[in-house]
Amino acid sequence: EKPAERPRAASASTKASTNDSAAEKLGWTQRKQQMLRDFSPTAATMHLRLPAISYPSYAKGAKSGTELEDQTLATARANPKAVDKRAQRLQQLEAPAERRGSGAVTAEVYSTHVDRIRSQLTRAWANDERVLALKLAIAASKLMGETGCPEFYPQQFVHSADLLDLFGKLVFDRIGAKAKTPGAKGYSSSGVCPDAEETCRNWFYKTACIRELLPRFYVECALLKCYAYLGATDWPALLGRLAATARGLGDPLVAAYARCYLAKVGLDCAPEAKKHAVAMLQDHLFCFKEVKKDRFARELVRLGVSDAEYLRISGPAVAFLLKALGAGADRGAFETVLAHYKDHCNDATVLAAIFEGFDANHVADNAVVCVQLAKRAEPSAAASTVKLLAALGRQFAAAPPPSHLRLPVLNEVWRVATRCTDLDDYVACATAWLDCILKHYSDREVKVLLADVLRHVDDAVESGAVEARDEETARPLEDLVGLLVRSCADIGAHVVLGSAHSLKLLDAFRPHRRSEIAKELLAGCGSTKTPLKDPALVHSILEVGRVAHDSLDCLSPDGEKLHVGALITGVLDNVDFGRDVEQQLGILVECRGAFPSLDVVLDRVVVDIARLAMKCRKLAGRAGGGHTDRTLGFAKACLAACHVTIPSLNRIFRRLALLALCGQVALLNGLLPHADACFKGAVQLIPDAPKTEAVAYGAGAEDAHTEERLAAFSKQFCGALVCAPGHPEHGPFYLVLGLLNALPRYQHWRPHTGAKASACLAAVPLLGALSQRRAPYRVAGVDGNDVLYGGAPEYLEELRKHLGAAVGAVVAELTAMGRDDARGNAPSDPQLLKRAELALDLVNALLPCVDVSADSDAGTFARNLVKLASKHKDARALKAYHARTVDALAAAAGKREGAP
Repeated sequence: EKPAERPRAASASTKASTNDSAAEKLGWTQRKQQMLRDFSPTAATMHLRLPAISYPSYAKGAKSGTELEDQTLATARANPKAVDKRAQRLQQLEAPAERRGSGAVTAEVYSTHVDRIRSQLTRAWANDERVLALKLAIAASKLMGETGCPEFYPQQFVHSADLLDLFGKLVFDRIGAKAKTPGAKGYSSSGVCPDAEETCRNWFYKTACIRELLPRFYVECALLKCYAYLGATDWPALLGRLAATARGLGDPLVAAYARCYLAKVGLDCAPEAKKHAVAMLQDHLFCFKEVKKDRFARELVRLGVSDAEYLRISGPAVAFLLKALGAGADRGAFETVLAHYKDHCNDATVLAAIFEGFDANHVADNAVVCVQLAKRAEPSAAASTVKLLAALGRQFAAAPPPSHLRLPVLNEVWRVATRCTDLDDYVACATAWLDCILKHYSDREVKVLLADVLRHVDDAVESGAVEARDEETARPLEDLVGLLVRSCADIGAHVVLGSAHSLKLLDAFRPHRRSEIAKELLAGCGSTKTPLKDPALVHSILEVGRVAHDSLDCLSPDGEKLHVGALITGVLDNVDFGRDVEQQLGILVECRGAFPSLDVVLDRVVVDIARLAMKCRKLAGRAGGGHTDRTLGFAKACLAACHVTIPSLNRIFRRLALLALCGQVALLNGLLPHADACFKGAVQLIPDAPKTEAVAYGAGAEDAHTEERLAAFSKQFCGALVCAPGHPEHGPFYLVLGLLNALPRYQHWRPHTGAKASACLAAVPLLGALSQRRAPYRVAGVDGNDVLYGGAPEYLEELRKHLGAAVGAVVAELTAMGRDDARGNAPSDPQLLKRAELALDLVNALLPCVDVSADSDAGTFARNLVKLASKHKDARALKAYHARTVDALAAAAGKREGAP
């Protein structure tokens, strides 16, 4: 009978949750991923010996977890003697070559072998096969003794280290399950039951019995955390003993990665312990000399790698060892490591790892020494001198050298870096130092560095090493330009774009990428709230905007155009030259010419220029808002610029709104010819209004019928005409008459909606205001019609004529709204309700300007309109309005005398 499956209390622990461990905080996972990515075998096959995995035949299935394997396991547990030892040995001899070991394997075969070990380890542990699990851990450790393919060794290490971590976690969790208190909490042995302590000692006894040094070292490292259950407190001694054990590993590559693994588990157990890491680094630097000797050179020839490549392969292990050593180390430890480096090594890879492993403040305190060591270091395959200087630049960006040493250090570094002929290495170094210079140096150093970068790019193009605007040229510049983009928002556009060199860098990129970078720069400039007051800087930013604008064409989506326009207007928000309004106007006029296809920008330019004209009026400082000769000329220039820019907009109703705005600005500045031109232009534009138009800019804005917007514009426009004086040649009402003539020529009025009546109705209160001896409001310094024509019989007679025409147009629409439509359908209730509301609107518009007494024609007309509306007086939306209108009519009929 198949036994019931055991509860797998430790199965959840197979995924080690080390996200909060000290090693993870130092980027252990990221470093493993980098090793898997950067190191792979160059040949199709590798000469490696895969050690035989000697485990019982009942644990060997075609695939773990098969039904046949489960039955075999059950039989073996029920009767262990039934297992034939000779049959087991024959099965091992007949096993495939990859199980016993082979001379040439592929990366896929190796990965399959490791996966098989992992699967068997997990299954053996779940089935309480502890000895088998230990054998599998030993087999995983032995894999790290195979150096037949050095370039693949980092991947071997990652696979085996993961297996050992899994094994160590399984053992640690099992002992913790037996202990009364979890050992993970403080690593205290108090309260740990004797059974758990005995189990823990048993594991270390088994480990001590492993004959070979390499698997014994790795297995004990994997179990190192379990010493916590034995009350271990002298972690430095334990780590120091294992560090001394690693000296017995003769292969420098194997020893380097063994020390790396010990550094990793040491961080998880005792992150404050550093002596063992210092000792391991010293041992590695001592072994470093062996690689350079002739006897080892013959071994490298046999392996098919150079000494530089061999050292590059060991680089990740040394880098993490130094990272573990530098975490939390003091300045004395850093200087000790530098002393060991001077005595035993002169390799740039090791020195770069030292710089990056320790705190940036320690590097900055020894800036001069570090620069000199970098200059003398022997370049390697992984780290040239320029790459080493780049590592220094990254550290100095985090913590700069003392202020009196910053410029000498920069000059010393750049004497070496500027001689670099490899564009990739040079730009990487320049990017690292640009970050430092942007944070800790002046604008001058930024400009000098960017000029040097451009010189190197031009030299590379001229020499034929790269092609102009080629991907190979642009790739190394991506990080540098990205840094400039980020600095626009963090440091300020004046630092990044204050030089023409920044703009020239864009020329190295292909058009599409260049436009994307331009957008990012504009976004950075617009996100800062620092005012832009430097004309040269603003011109540079506009050049960046021109790059983004020129990437658009007729096929570009509206959303893209709106995005670029929003970025440019965001920059214009920050442009402020204070009292220098002429400079500000010049920038806005330049925008008009630079971005002709972006309506949102042209719209903003018109509004800003109009605002600038009003600002100039305020700066003149005259009583009553008058102008000086100079400011008056400037205001004329502003309105002229607006008048020639508005026709460039595509949206008719936006042009109408801007013309009305500019006409009012012209009135406020006393520029009557400009006001007449703007108002007349708006009137002439009304017949050209389209049937539908988007309400706002952007691809998401829906088109809506325009008659309601035209009616609203008519009301706003009539309000502005109250202050506008008549024309000396065309008469006092030429604009009102033009409006009344233009409204019927709009081709898209819909019948029975009342929009046309509402638009014509706006002229009635306008004419009523113009009939008064004193206008309800006026513009200072501008004589309106009340002053120019007030009380003249001819004026009043013409006004009555136009008033009658306006009222007649409204009445005609009201009559049409009460008739059946073209299909013979009677008017709907909402339509009749709208008609009644318009009738009341007309009554209220007539009350201030006509005689509505009982015996007057106007009074009779008004009462008829109220009677028409009274049919719907009980409607909720009209009840209160109707009552107030009746009261107002009664009051006006009793008080009104001598209306025109």
